[in-house]
Amino acid sequence: MHIQEFIRYLAAEKHYSPHTLIAYETDLEQFKDYLQSTYAISHIKDADSLIIRSWIAQILESGISARSANRKLSTLKSYFRFLIKWDFVKENPMLKVVAPKTPDRLPLFIDSEKMNQLLDSEIFENNFQGVRSKMILEILFATGIRVSELTALKHKDINTSALTLTVMGKRSKQRIIPFNPVLLEIINEYVSFK
Repeated sequence: MHIQEFIRYLAAEKHYSPHTLIAYETDLEQFKDYLQSTYAISHIKDADSLIIRSWIAQILESGISARSANRKLSTLKSYFRFLIKWDFVKENPMLKVVAPKTPDRLPLFIDSEKMNQLLDSEIFENNFQGVRSKMILEILFATGIRVSELTALKHKDINTSALTLTVMGKRSKQRIIPFNPVLLEIINEYVSFK
């Protein structure tokens, strides 16, 4: 079914993260198992839009959210585009598949007053672990960067004169994030403990 070729293509050409690659491969293996167990289909060219819709219906009936089902459909869309591009199939059945509606998700946020209370509290000890934990929360709160961006952050990515962080975001896109002088003091305190 050309799943491994597709995953290698996403890694090499699209530079998808390892986490995304695992998710795509898992989705496609689940779809492959469904084709074989439900329809005795072993070649992807035999999967039509009705079969794909029946797979999504089964997923939704099993209790998976519409958001997760849509992510699986997104995987299939990319997969079929790849298959057509490399001439493994002639027709794209995804053109006749409509994604299930998903409810709008309101963003979760932390009240700034509560966050300031936490950061000003005495729970952070004056040692390496305490200073590091406080700095991590301060950076996330002050800049809004992702946890994955923070964990990849190197000392060279911090411009102390311009007060900016250079982070590598999704799909290897670089972003420059400004921060305030208070955060610089916290970063310097952390560096002095190292």
